Amino acid sequence: MKLGLARGLILVFSIFIPLGLFELGLRLSDAYGGQAYSRNPTGSQFKFYKFDPVLGWANAPGMRGIYERDEFRFPVRINGQGMRDEEVERQPGAKQRIAVLGDSFTWGIGVADEERFTEQLERACGVEVLNFGVAGYSPVQYWLMIGDVLSFRPDLVLIAFCLGNDFADNVYFQRYGYYKPYAELDESGEVVVRGYPLPNIDNFGFREKTKGFVLARIFERAIANEFFLPEQRGLVGFRSELVYANQTIETEQRALVERAIRINEALLRAIRDAVRAAGSELVLLEVSTKCDYAERCRVGGESRLRDGAHRSLAATADRLGIPFVYTVDALDLSHFWVKDGHWRPSGHVRIAERLDAYLANEGLLD
Repeated sequence: MKLGLARGLILVFSIFIPLGLFELGLRLSDAYGGQAYSRNPTGSQFKFYKFDPVLGWANAPGMRGIYERDEFRFPVRINGQGMRDEEVERQPGAKQRIAVLGDSFTWGIGVADEERFTEQLERACGVEVLNFGVAGYSPVQYWLMIGDVLSFRPDLVLIAFCLGNDFADNVYFQRYGYYKPYAELDESGEVVVRGYPLPNIDNFGFREKTKGFVLARIFERAIANEFFLPEQRGLVGFRSELVYANQTIETEQRALVERAIRINEALLRAIRDAVRAAGSELVLLEVSTKCDYAERCRVGGESRLRDGAHRSLAATADRLGIPFVYTVDALDLSHFWVKDGHWRPSGHVRIAERLDAYLANEGLLD
């Protein structure tokens, strides 16, 4: 009996000691999960979000905290209307008002509130700029939220379109570990939004790594993904990288790219029509990523500079008659964080300067 007990204890220790050491390693390492298990207090913008049954996720009104990664640290506050901004009145005052829709570049990963291009544009132009940015958003979400945005009666609506991922974010059901609406074209070529009801996987905020067992959370997430959560829907097989090498990819892949571009165009057309019907004007701002410059991205096993996304978006804006703000030449790699990939404060300065000059030259502001 004693021998059996001893063997049992040895077996238990031989299992749990390695697991304990692995758990400790996960807690000490920033490698697993990237954003999810970065440094305290939080290394993820999703800490400041909530599940949204229409949009997938949204800024959580009233949320406060500190966002910290290796290269930066800044406070985040979400106002009562769900913007990373100061409290604003729904009815405009004497100043002209610009509403800006965008993803993590607009939300401002890597910079404090006052360093974002939206606040800098506000100071330069003497207008009021409302920042509706939410990380991971794309035109499919902008279309779904445009009614609420227009209720703030903006004189100008600006869409900051991310060349790096918005073509994909429009057409995928699952992105960044969460579920979202996705867009398709019906038989008549009109855009339709699908994906409802959206699954709520109930892990927004990425519980701090000091609470609960990391291994248990990994196992829980893996089981949920494998057996209980819906499979990917939307334009399956399409990848953002394909847009940047449209002329060198296979025929089947090119068909996916062309469909993604048409879906994006249909969404922007619908947004444009809604904005103009409200007596406002829509402007399209391209948001470049590192891969638009000297850094190369993998496409079909080869490294290529990515410029196809810029050309596709510019052509779409031209066809739709939407004013288009070209910005790729305003930045270089020095304006990006090295590890993170978002703009440094200097990048936001350059974008604000380009926007200020464009709006003045085009007479889009009084």
